Order: sequence, then structure tokens, then C-alpha cells
Amino acid sequence: MPEHPHLHHVATFHIDLAPAIPGGDTPLGQVDWFGATGGFIKSASPSTHPQLHLKVLPGGGDYTTAFTEYGAIAVDINILAQRTVGDTQELFRFQARGFVHVNDKIREILSGDPNATSSEFGEAYIFQTFTCNTSSKDFGWMNFAVLVGQGRIVVDQGKVVAAEFRAYELVN
Repeated sequence: MPEHPHLHHVATFHIDLAPAIPGGDTPLGQVDWFGATGGFIKSASPSTHPQLHLKVLPGGGDYTTAFTEYGAIAVDINILAQRTVGDTQELFRFQARGFVHVNDKIREILSGDPNATSSEFGEAYIFQTFTCNTSSKDFGWMNFAVLVGQGRIVVDQGKVVAAEFRAYELVN
């Protein structure tokens, strides 16, 4: 038996984001809301599970709380995604919580620098834990899976336009 769990790449999440709505300073930190405007969730290939191809629906998003003195941002993601199977629509609710550690790259992106470019996976500490709630027969296993995601921030013309995550299932 393996001594440590392994990570199995399950899917890539691409969440298109609206411009931030500043929420101001709260006792917990500076808050912002980035509404989800669309996106997709696709299986990693090859996959041991059926191929996953979901459309991210508008309405959810990323609620962030910046802890400036600690150089960290807490991220709370809530999104709804949909899969069409014949005439049936399957819904998937994903929730994720995690942290971004603010390094020079993230600072450049968040400053609104018009020359800022997207971060790459592993360039900054951007990690989430995901949970899923779905009635899908093919993907019901996701309701009980421990999923972790490594993220990156997608920038276009100096503005944050999306968040991407590689989601991994912890397996023995």
C-alpha cells in the first residue's frame, strides 16, 4: 500500500469573471466580488472516469478577502455548471475555498498594471479545496471525492478576466 496519497488530475476549470465589485474594508479584510460570467469544466485526458464537459453558468463567482498585512487573499468560490445528456440537463454545484499568497506576479496583476500578463500554474501559491453536489449518475462519485485545485489568474490587457484551476482527486 502506498505510504502517501497521490493526486489524480480530474478536470480543468476555466471560470470567466466580470470586473471586480469592491466591497470595501470589513473587520475581516478588504473584500471584492468577481461574478462568474461563464466558462467550462473539462476532463483531463486520458481519464479513468467518463469524459466531463460542463458549461459554467453565470451568477456564481469568487468572493475574495484580502489580508494585506499577511500577504494573502482568501478565496471563496461558488459556481453552478451544467451538462447536457440527450434531453436531460444535469446541474453541478461546486464550492471551493482556499488561498492566494501575494507575490510580485500577483501584486502586478492586482495593481491593474496594463502590462500585466496571466500567471502560470505554479508561479504563485493559488490553491483551493473543491466540493461538488450533483445528481449526475456518471459523476456521482464527485459528491464524495476530496478535490484540490492549483490555480492561475488569466489576464487580458492588464485586467483579470478568468481564473483557471487544475482539479485533482486525492487517491490511495
